[in-house]
Amino acid sequence: MSTGKGISGYLGAGKETTYRTAVTVTDKIPLLSEGITQEYARIESMWFDGNAGKRGDNQGPMSVQGPVEFALVHDELDSGEWVGCNLPLALAMGTATWDAVNSSNQLTLASELSTSMTIAIEKAVSVHEVVSAIPKGFTLSGGAGEIITASMDLIAYDYLITGQTNASADLSTLPSVIPTEILFCDNTFRMATDMSDALAAGDKVSISNFTLTYDAMMSDPEFATPLNAASDPYGTVCGKTMKPERNGFRNVTLEIRIPRYTADTWRTAMNNDSAIQADFTLYTSASKVMYIYLPFMKVTNVVDSIAGESFIEQVVTLQAFRGASYNSGGGNTVMHMQDGSTNIDEEFAIETINDRAAVVFS
Repeated sequence: MSTGKGISGYLGAGKETTYRTAVTVTDKIPLLSEGITQEYARIESMWFDGNAGKRGDNQGPMSVQGPVEFALVHDELDSGEWVGCNLPLALAMGTATWDAVNSSNQLTLASELSTSMTIAIEKAVSVHEVVSAIPKGFTLSGGAGEIITASMDLIAYDYLITGQTNASADLSTLPSVIPTEILFCDNTFRMATDMSDALAAGDKVSISNFTLTYDAMMSDPEFATPLNAASDPYGTVCGKTMKPERNGFRNVTLEIRIPRYTADTWRTAMNNDSAIQADFTLYTSASKVMYIYLPFMKVTNVVDSIAGESFIEQVVTLQAFRGASYNSGGGNTVMHMQDGSTNIDEEFAIETINDRAAVVFS
């Protein structure tokens, strides 16, 4: 008998072609923790029969959802399969485009999220398979002396511990290569209120940590009577969730911590309702880079309180808006992908350069 241990666990993911249909996983995700739960609604029997005790209840519909946390790494290829984080990030954003000149994947926000993934988690006792998981967004965060991590909430269609598409034998063939982790100190952060010029060396801002939060505003588990054949968003089973869809405006925020308060630049920007652009360059080498672009933000809060006798820190919170909406729809015309021409039209975009030689998914 095997004993489940975190040190024995690992997670694989694969892009699905059809919602509700599992696939063999292709990517090993650098897992830090997971909290995906399978929960049934309990429907109590409430009619009166002259007794004070409860009768047996009924099992209601099943919800499958929860977080996965993984390390941000530069994707690596090994024997035709991947170790990395580009796949879940790309699925959460919705669109991936290959730039052959710069050998980069351009990950951008789509109006609708429709592509799901199969997740298989080796837990030694059994493989737990999560079918048709759709990200509800993600949070990227890191601080001095740390790696940068991603936390992603998922909502899924099914949860299997028997009859899975992926068995232990399938998971064990995923690569064992160790990808390069992205360290906080690999980071160069730039931010400016000048929207007429591209960000430059003079726009560097020293920060000690950051949190970028993307809420895709996906619907929670919902249930309806079945159809004869699956038709999105409806399915053939009442007890499993309808396909999640975006159900509100996306919400993207950035929080940065400036370790020593030396200027009123960002409080002044808040007072003046100034537009702000920013980017992160997570550089390990010329062939291992991740860029994060934020074309249009406004400061919503600045905290520079005195907490004691030590340095006063500044915590700045910003709200991101669509780059194309800047200047009454004129758009931010100076922030581009590495190709020098693709504008960042939505709230943010990510560009990755690593071992991948083609689009993450299509």
